[in-house]
Amino acid sequence: MKNSKQSFKVALNIFKSISGLGSEREKDEFNEWVKNPANKKLFGEISSKESVRNKMELYDTADKDAVWSKTIGRITVSDSTVPQKTFWTGLRKIAAVVAIGLLVGLGVSTLVFLNDDGKTEFAQFVPGTRKAILIMEDGKQFNLNSNEQEVLASNGFKVKSVQSVLDYFVDESELEEDGKETKMHTLIVPIGGEYTVSLSDGTKVWMNSASTLRYPMVFTGDSREVELIGEAYFEVAKDQKEFRIRSGEVAVKVLGTSFNLRSYPDDDVIATTLVTGKVNMAVGDEQLDLTPGTQGNYHKVKKTFNVRKVHVKESIAWKNGMFYFEEVALEEILKQYGRWYDLKVVFEDNALKAKRFTGIFKKDETIEEFFEMVKETSDITFEAREDTVFIKNQKETSAKPNRKYLK
Repeated sequence: MKNSKQSFKVALNIFKSISGLGSEREKDEFNEWVKNPANKKLFGEISSKESVRNKMELYDTADKDAVWSKTIGRITVSDSTVPQKTFWTGLRKIAAVVAIGLLVGLGVSTLVFLNDDGKTEFAQFVPGTRKAILIMEDGKQFNLNSNEQEVLASNGFKVKSVQSVLDYFVDESELEEDGKETKMHTLIVPIGGEYTVSLSDGTKVWMNSASTLRYPMVFTGDSREVELIGEAYFEVAKDQKEFRIRSGEVAVKVLGTSFNLRSYPDDDVIATTLVTGKVNMAVGDEQLDLTPGTQGNYHKVKKTFNVRKVHVKESIAWKNGMFYFEEVALEEILKQYGRWYDLKVVFEDNALKAKRFTGIFKKDETIEEFFEMVKETSDITFEAREDTVFIKNQKETSAKPNRKYLK
C-alpha cells in the first residue's frame, strides 16, 4: 500500500463486500485488488477460519461500534452504507475482523486488539514520566530522569539525582570562597514530566509538569529566595532566614511550612494553598495571611486578591499521583491533562468549556479513562487527531443530571 488512507479504503471495501453492503463499483475495486498475488496471499491468511476464530473471542469483548469508528471509520467516506449504529450480525462481525486484520497485516494499525475494551483512539497520549533538565550557572545542561546520576562534586559540594530527586549536599565548613558566591541553577520540568529537588537548606520542592524553578546552589545573605513559573509543592525547612518565592506579580513569604503554589503563564489566577504552618502572600502593597486549609488567589486580569477555604487534597493531588476535581470547569481540567499527557485541546463549542465535573483519576492511567467517563455522563464527545483532541457536543440520547460525577 502506498499510504494508510489507501489501506483503509481497501479494508472498507473488504468489509462491505463480505457483508453484502458494497456497491458494484466497490466490489469491482476489491476484485481488482485481490488479483495481485501478494494481496491474494494476505487476504487468504487474514480470512482463514483459524485467523478469524483466534480474533473473534477477543473482538467479542470490544465495543464494536467504537472499534469501527476508531479504525476503518476514521477515513472520510460520505457513504450511507457505512455502519453508523450497532448492527453486528455474525457475517458483519466476521467481515470486520477480516478488514481490520488486513490493516494489521499491512502494518497500518496494530492498536485495535491491544486493549480488550476497544479504546484505541487516544493511544498516542501516554502518561508523563519523571524527567527534568538542570541548567548550571555556566549554561551546562543535564537531562535528569529516574536513573541515579552525579551532577557535580567539588570541595564542600555534591549535587546528585537519586530516584528522581535532585539533592544538594553542602558542607559549609569545606566550602571554598568561590563556592560561597551566589550561583544560580535552573530546573526545568517539561510538559509530560514531574521532578523533585531538595535544596541546600533542606527545603524540598515537588515540581509539576511545565514548570521552572530558579534557585541558588547555596542560600547566602539574610533570606532564602527562589523563582517559580508553573506549579510546585513546597516543604520549607525551618530556619531563621525567611524563605521567599517570587512568581509573576506575587511574592510568598514563609519560615517553615508546607504549601502548594500554582502560577502558570496561561492561567488567569495565581493560587497559594496552605497545608501546614503560616504563609504571607503579597502583591505590591497588598498582603494576605493564610492559615491551613485556605487558598490565596490573585486574578492577573481582574487584579483582585482574596482568600477562600478549600479542600487541600484537591490542590495537592497531583503530587500524590492523582487528578482530583470538585466541580471544576472542563477547560481547566483539560489544561491539567494537557500538561501531563502532552496534548493540545480545541473546543469546537465554547459553551463546553464551562461544563463542570467532579472526579478522581490516577495519573498513570491512560487518558481514555477520563474521556470515556465524561462521554458516559454528559453530552460531550472527543476526537483525537495527531497531537490534538477536539471537544464536541453530541446529541443526548437520554436525560442526564445537571451535576456530572465521573467516579
